[in-house]
Amino acid sequence: MNNGCLISVLTACLIACGGESGDEPPTVITDFSSGLKGIEDQPILTNSEISEGDSANLNTNYVGNILEHSSVQFSFTLDENKQVAFVLSSETQNLDLSIYGNNKSLNSELEGSSELIVVDTTIGETYTVEVASKEGSGEFQLEIVEANRSSVGLSTGEYLISFDTIDAHKCTENGYIKSDRIYNYSSFDIINWSEAYIDDIAREDRRSLNSVDNHSHSLIIKQLVSEVGMNLSGQAGLSVLTDFVTGEVTMAVNGSYEYAQGYREGSCTYTSIATGIVIL
Repeated sequence: MNNGCLISVLTACLIACGGESGDEPPTVITDFSSGLKGIEDQPILTNSEISEGDSANLNTNYVGNILEHSSVQFSFTLDENKQVAFVLSSETQNLDLSIYGNNKSLNSELEGSSELIVVDTTIGETYTVEVASKEGSGEFQLEIVEANRSSVGLSTGEYLISFDTIDAHKCTENGYIKSDRIYNYSSFDIINWSEAYIDDIAREDRRSLNSVDNHSHSLIIKQLVSEVGMNLSGQAGLSVLTDFVTGEVTMAVNGSYEYAQGYREGSCTYTSIATGIVIL
């Protein structure tokens, strides 16, 4: 694994892996202003099949098939501006979802095959939808629906947040200072302020927030990651600042880690700033 991949692996684990919750439950519960939650209920869906090169329709539950290490692409166009959710699920081991069009390039690449992208589509604009297999072949289901809380699987108290993140890493390897590394990416997370946790859209990575008040939340993460030929360890502190009127959310992570791979040994500090907004 090259150094860029090594750093990316650990950063993902430090931000996304389990945390330690505090002993005291939150004492102040704050909810967002009315109107920020979006549509609650799922509309009636039509069932259909999808194949390479097809044109997809809104409010349809599609079934398709994919071969290992291949992809299925099709188009999607609407005659009105609409917020649309693309919800992918499959028993296949690892599928990813991508949406391209109107100067947008959105990707959902979690470890399994539960993926979600929400897009504010533009009237008359054609989007390319891609389901890709990193591992495994078989059937997949893709729900294309006007964005709503039910289709995403949000419970009372949960909110879907769209984040844009910038990571900055400063590292020393084998005694030499390396050039700073900057990473940019977008993601979706689920946050429940009343029950004090953050989760990914696949429901496989819940992290408890160990202190909650009207405006801030904090989480201390300590994680050890081991792979063949590579050892990484580190810790990080996460704070979440929330504007309950506008729905704006900012997550800030400050952390450090050490790694060893063959003859390479290094240590890094990093800062991650994620700016987000409640979309459902």
